Amino acid sequence: MIRKKSIIAFLLLIAIMLSLNIGLQPAQAATLDLIGRVIFLDPGHGIGATGGGNLPTYTEHVRMLYLANQIASTLVARGATVYLTRSTSNDVLLPARMAFVNMIALRAVRDTYTDDTHLKEIDRLIGVMQSIINSPVAEGTRFMNTPFNASRTIHSDLRKTFEYLNNPLIRNNFLLISLHSNAPASASSTGVRGAEVYYINPAEFFNTATYYTGYPYVTQSRNFANILLNHIAGVYHGGNNIPRRANGLRAENYFVNREVGIPSVLAENGFHTNATDRALLLNNTYMNSLAVAYGNAVSQYFAALPSMATSTPYLERVEMVEQFVFRLYETALGREPDPSGFINWQSRIMTGRSTGASVAYSFIFSTEFLAKNVTNEEYVDILYRTLLNREPEPAGMTNWLNHLNARMSRERVFSSFVNSPEYRALCLSYGIAHGTFTPPAGKQTFYIPSRDIIEAFVTRLYKEALDREPDAPGLRNWTDHLVTGRMTGSSVANSFIFSQEVRSKNLDNDEFIELLYKAILGRESDPSGKASWLNNMRRGMSRQTVANHFYTSPEFTSICNSYMIKR
Repeated sequence: MIRKKSIIAFLLLIAIMLSLNIGLQPAQAATLDLIGRVIFLDPGHGIGATGGGNLPTYTEHVRMLYLANQIASTLVARGATVYLTRSTSNDVLLPARMAFVNMIALRAVRDTYTDDTHLKEIDRLIGVMQSIINSPVAEGTRFMNTPFNASRTIHSDLRKTFEYLNNPLIRNNFLLISLHSNAPASASSTGVRGAEVYYINPAEFFNTATYYTGYPYVTQSRNFANILLNHIAGVYHGGNNIPRRANGLRAENYFVNREVGIPSVLAENGFHTNATDRALLLNNTYMNSLAVAYGNAVSQYFAALPSMATSTPYLERVEMVEQFVFRLYETALGREPDPSGFINWQSRIMTGRSTGASVAYSFIFSTEFLAKNVTNEEYVDILYRTLLNREPEPAGMTNWLNHLNARMSRERVFSSFVNSPEYRALCLSYGIAHGTFTPPAGKQTFYIPSRDIIEAFVTRLYKEALDREPDAPGLRNWTDHLVTGRMTGSSVANSFIFSQEVRSKNLDNDEFIELLYKAILGRESDPSGKASWLNNMRRGMSRQTVANHFYTSPEFTSICNSYMIKR
């Protein structure tokens, strides 16, 4: 795939300026104090996960995802690179989330080595993380401590991962924040309120001492947890705040802190079971202010750490997303990106506002793409190359063409491709969230073949069934019915076969069967087949029933497919 480096460099520069808010609006530019910092936001439980909090007036996975998106925008505006472990309401299993974090961190650490021994080992560990992402239940249980077993020791590959991630690059620039709202052990304890932030420390929490004691970032994680608690408590709205609980800073054996090798905390942003806390968590104005407080807490935390000499991880993140967006333009639209569109999609992915699935949908069902009116075969080919990154195999192409030619909507076919494990793996290879896609209710897109193709099908029926050339009004009428989908190939053919013009010929059964072979199947009858149908008719099978068998035959289906109409 050939790319014009000058165009890429130009687009990359503009994208960086947008994400960092440099040069576009100097008077309103944010403080760019987080360039080179890499923050993972984990919006807690998704739909279907255990532990999530839901009340008639409150849904945790919705509010924490909202908060994560607001925090992401705040951090990106200050120059940070931000990843969301969950970008839709659907849950992502914890092993996949933490493997994703470890994998991105390993990729960054890899660039600090030059010798083949370390590079090969890090690549192997990246492969382990990818296997967990691909199979979070089986591989997650194998490599990570889930369900938690207090007598189990850390897997050698995860321990080795943590050893590699005990690196100044990670120490000074990476951070994970898992976002939650809380509920007391007893649902009746509605008076309990306030914020809590947890970190991992085997020395304080006995349950993890057997598993692993070599966590390198205990002090840093505790330090950020303390900073974050103070910033959360400092956000007021309508005279109320969510205070720091007296015991709100403490170690706990949480998966998101235990199974990652970077500084990490789990923040409970208040008790949704408490009326005051819940009202604030449901208020967007408060949540927007809370997001700013998170940004300030992150800034304060990193201010005490050495800054990177370069913004390499940030630029690598930009480049990965840039490559993802660029290939969408190339494979889906068949052109190079325009600067404004390129910036828009890169920014949306960088901040977690769009997922790999939602961006792909926006391209494939854009006005520009739909205006191309590509054939069904071209459509399937584009889906394979865009979403699966490969050429279609013959059996797969035939399968999807049969579905599309039978009037399965393009949205349904797209859904199968975009929700496939192959596309999920492709998104993760670019370091972006996959998301999921559900076809919009009531929306159905189909290929509209050119009129000359449809006219050829109708003309064929005139010649074979009526033994004459089509008249202009009739040709236009039948073509209109097929183009608009009001009639199918079978229904139009049936109208010809049982038209008054054919009835007036007073065909006997032998002649009628021969007519079906020629008009419907486009060939002369075979002796055995014709004899079989005549025998059926002698036994009482009606002409309509015989014709229906011809309409539903594989031969006529193939003929309709060749004219790109629904059988």
